[in-house]
Formats: sequence, C-alpha cells, structure tokens
Amino acid sequence: MSESGAGAAALLPVATSLDTFLTAVRVVRPAPPGATSGPVAGGGVAFAPGDLGEYVARAMDVLNRTPLSNLNNALETLDVAQHSLGYSAVSSA
Repeated sequence: MSESGAGAAALLPVATSLDTFLTAVRVVRPAPPGATSGPVAGGGVAFAPGDLGEYVARAMDVLNRTPLSNLNNALETLDVAQHSLGYSAVSSA
C-alpha cells in the first residue's frame, strides 16, 4: 500500500466483475505525487504507488469466481508487456 496509509486503501475502486477489473488494469494512470488512488476524469483509475497491487489482491475473489472461458478471453485482450500485473492475476485465478 502507498505511503498515504490505510485510509487510501478504502478509496480504491472495487472490482465487481471481470469487466471492471479489466478496465482498471488497462487504463492505469499514475496518481500525482501526494494524491490518493481513485477514478479520474475521462475514465480509468489513477493509482498511487503500491495501490495497484492492493487493488489486484482485492480483485482475486472476483477473478476466482469467474468462469475459465471468460478468463481465457480476458487474457487474449491484455498485452502482457503493458498489463503484466493484471495478466498475472487473471492467469493465476
């Protein structure tokens, strides 16, 4: 988790479906210095340092409940070079 503390973790978006998870990991933006993680104008999510890993850890429950065929389709939409953390999470679910 980032230096902003446990309070920032509560502000992280929640992956309620495979689609919301994929959207978040595809459109990751760095949060400005000192800012907390959260949605940004124009879509996507800005993650403070360390918060993307926390988001992925929290999303594992959703990913583990997703049918394997959907996970396979999701892997085809991610570029491992650009979305390595998301790719790793989906492939381990």
